[in-house]
Amino acid sequence: MHYSEEQWKQLHKVLLEILEYVDIICKQNNLQYLLIGGTALGARRHGGFIPWDDDVDIGVPRGDYERLLMILKTKKDGYKIQDETTEKKYFCPFAKLRKNGTVFKEKISIGLYEDNGIYIDIFPIDTLSEVSSLNTKIKLYKIKILNHALRFRYCRELYCSSEKVSTFKHWILYIPFIFFSRDYLMKKLVNNMTSQNNREKHYAANLAGTNKLEKEIMEYDVFFPTKELEFEGKKYPCPNQIDQYLKKLYGNFMELPPMEKRRTHEPIELKF
Repeated sequence: MHYSEEQWKQLHKVLLEILEYVDIICKQNNLQYLLIGGTALGARRHGGFIPWDDDVDIGVPRGDYERLLMILKTKKDGYKIQDETTEKKYFCPFAKLRKNGTVFKEKISIGLYEDNGIYIDIFPIDTLSEVSSLNTKIKLYKIKILNHALRFRYCRELYCSSEKVSTFKHWILYIPFIFFSRDYLMKKLVNNMTSQNNREKHYAANLAGTNKLEKEIMEYDVFFPTKELEFEGKKYPCPNQIDQYLKKLYGNFMELPPMEKRRTHEPIELKF
């Protein structure tokens, strides 16, 4: 669907409301978080939302991430956490916080979720002690393959195209996992993502992100300690070295992409 100007305003207003709610919860419980991805880019380049952006992404260090989800699951404030424990077909190794009473149904997830409210994405930030060893490279490969297996099982729309050869390749990658349960695959995925969290923190990464993993892994001080940037009239925590972070993810991040590359989540139904 194409958003009207009024729909853009209303959607951004709801997304800010959810973000502000998380900000309050994090401050009350001494939990660290930061704007990441396109939301961090919007803060740096636009001082708020990228004009064509219809979501919000935040990252939370793994320990705080787990505590935040536990806290949010006990709250009855008009929002609901969505993850693998609340949805039978949820396939993402990160969570969504949705606003009750709203609707944001995406084309790629038709009939998949019971809860389809307007949401923000909450990603865990994991750490690594090193990235060049064979062991780490194997771990990263496992993360990619397990992520693919879960996504392909529940959201084939992401991979199946009119090109039969491409679709066949995705099937070949998926076949070894066909008899494993979602819970087993998710557990293996998270175990690989968190395998170096208790070692020295030389690198940090959003290993659950949708970019190539090699782009997501950066030196720890690129992320932390966080620095505040203005986003829609209020300051929020962002990566410590914001320009270095955005350059690694997007290249020349200050240059606007051409119109054909300005993508949204393509909701087929939207209610406020």
